Amino acid sequence: MMKRILVAASTIGLLVTFATGAGAATPRSLSGLTGAQVDALAIAQMRAAGSYTLVVTSTVTGLHATSVTSSTLYSGIRHDDINGQLGEKVFVNGVVYVRFTAPIEKIYFGKVIASLANKWISFTPRQPFYSLFSTTMSESTLAPLLTLRGTLNVSLPLTYDHRNVVAITPAAGSASSPSGIAETLYVSNTAPFLPVALVIDSHSSAPSKTLETVTFKNWGVHVTVRAPRHFTASSKFKLP
Repeated sequence: MMKRILVAASTIGLLVTFATGAGAATPRSLSGLTGAQVDALAIAQMRAAGSYTLVVTSTVTGLHATSVTSSTLYSGIRHDDINGQLGEKVFVNGVVYVRFTAPIEKIYFGKVIASLANKWISFTPRQPFYSLFSTTMSESTLAPLLTLRGTLNVSLPLTYDHRNVVAITPAAGSASSPSGIAETLYVSNTAPFLPVALVIDSHSSAPSKTLETVTFKNWGVHVTVRAPRHFTASSKFKLP
């Protein structure tokens, strides 16, 4: 269930290389670029910024979750609120550390493990739950989420949240998202052409419903990420 929180209905794809080459200069305008080119350019500009704050609001199968993540290229700190319960995650040096209340444990693990509650637990690559907990914690793990697959359309300039943007959407019938799910990536229409928001909607029933909204702010603001001083390896516990 919680595997859809923060990656709700998203299809993980391979990072698209900007058509003019990785070392090409940033264009002065998005005019004339394809949807795939604008998508790849936004991801490249996100990488160039080096850090940002990610704000996510999700409503999936009766769960309401919000999170605020301060990220760098390879690390991040997240504060979660899931149905009113608070949790924390830290991602640094390839290790993800989590600290959950008992109710959040039950959401993730399907049961309460009393010895884990409110304590820092570490997860390393190839361990259960590592991919789930590390996804979107840093630029390197977020980029695949922003890489929409299939044939992409790019809109004319429009306004989203008082920002001048273009919208990137998969073409009808294009293999990108599961049936009934629509993803829209909003990209700033002015340099440096950074991502503004990713909105995931469900059209499986009328009226359509927003499942998840991802917004960005604080580009280039310094972020310091440190591992908790005291933690226990997840291998010490019997997880589902």
